[in-house]
Amino acid sequence: MRTFLRELRKKGFSFALDDFGSGYNSFHYLRELYFDYVKIDGAFIQNLSHSRTDRRSSGT
Repeated sequence: MRTFLRELRKKGFSFALDDFGSGYNSFHYLRELYFDYVKIDGAFIQNLSHSRTDRRSSGT
């Protein structure tokens, strides 16, 4: 997959990961593949401004 994506990038393509945070595999993809854009799942961040636990997890 990495080789395939690298070849497409050479041709001008860019890639996005949709719904990051909606499942375990999202973290695997971020670690293994390079994405130009990441769309974060709303459920992953919806309580960020109201939840002390969520803020701590995000590093803020």
